[in-house]
Amino acid sequence: GPAPRFGHGVVYEAAHRRMILVMGEGASFFNDVWAFDLDKETWTQLKASAVSDDAPRPRYGQSAALDNRGRVLVTHGFSDQGRFDDTWAFDLASAKWVNLTPASGAKPLRRCLHELAYDAAGDRLILFGGCSSGFGPCPQGDLWALDLKSGSWSELKPSGSAPTPRSNPSAAYDAVGMRLILFGGKTGDGESAEAWAYDLAGNRWTKL
Repeated sequence: GPAPRFGHGVVYEAAHRRMILVMGEGASFFNDVWAFDLDKETWTQLKASAVSDDAPRPRYGQSAALDNRGRVLVTHGFSDQGRFDDTWAFDLASAKWVNLTPASGAKPLRRCLHELAYDAAGDRLILFGGCSSGFGPCPQGDLWALDLKSGSWSELKPSGSAPTPRSNPSAAYDAVGMRLILFGGKTGDGESAEAWAYDLAGNRWTKL
């Protein structure tokens, strides 16, 4: 199985009843991909760790989300080389990485310890918060969307109140309610126990 680590990303692939693990930090930084079969209870490495132009640099703190094309999406993150702002997709069918980083246009500031979710209805990757030390605020409280059809980032600016800036929260996507549910994180005042819901259609946060 995968080497001991933290700051990795995990998604659940329902079609094959398996958990997919990507990246993280342990004895070193990783960019490997592993699948845990929930029926057989066995690990399988889907691609050997590599440092090349066709794979992302090893990193941690990048989070992960699964899109409706069967791809694990990761973006940003941190390593001994600093913070990143690139975006990648690991295609589970072909076991290959694809670089989705826009060639131009606005994108979220370099960061790690943010949270990601996939908006299936809008075919968008949603990014919230994180830490941009060396490049900007730590923690961050901004919210961004990557349109996977056009390949462009746009900053979402919700109306009304919003979660205070924070790093390392947890989040889950509520497909029925079309909401991003956010919990906790480390704020400027310490650890949080707040829960928030972001309405993707209404572009508004609500404190739960």
